[in-house]
Amino acid sequence: MEGWIAPHRTTPGGQRKFSNLAIEATLVLGAVFKLPLRQTEGFVRSLMMLLKLDLPVPDHTTLARRRRTMRVNQHAPGRKGPVDLVLDSTGLKFFGPPSQHFAARISCRVRGEWARLKHGEKRHSWCKLHIGIDAGTGEILAHGLIADDISDPAVAGDLVAMAGGRIRTVIADGAYDGEPTY
Repeated sequence: MEGWIAPHRTTPGGQRKFSNLAIEATLVLGAVFKLPLRQTEGFVRSLMMLLKLDLPVPDHTTLARRRRTMRVNQHAPGRKGPVDLVLDSTGLKFFGPPSQHFAARISCRVRGEWARLKHGEKRHSWCKLHIGIDAGTGEILAHGLIADDISDPAVAGDLVAMAGGRIRTVIADGAYDGEPTY
């Protein structure tokens, strides 16, 4: 409770009301219960009332601003043994050309989209999101966004490698049933 209020700043700038501990605790509670920031604020306010603590609660604006500048450690448990890896994919539809920044970030090149747009042909583009999930915990261990013209079996090896070692079994649907997977 002593670390909830931020210490007095000696550098130029506004005085922070909440310490990093207060922001991190509030954001972790919101993440655990999958709450938006406004609901997180209300939830923590209710907790403070139930615990009869006279501590201020960070508002949703403060949470949104401060979460951009600090790393929240959600204390994810480490692996205790081999995992069962579940592979699956889903299609994502893009309307119009993705921005260059977005295309570079997802490394999914939509072939010919600029030319189609320039010459008046309007089509939708597809990419596939592949994920590898630990069947026991639901944690996403591997992911990849690829163009729609690459087969699912061609991606399976990369997903298994990205998931790290100590994999007991790999479970996938029929889309991954192909030569590269074996």
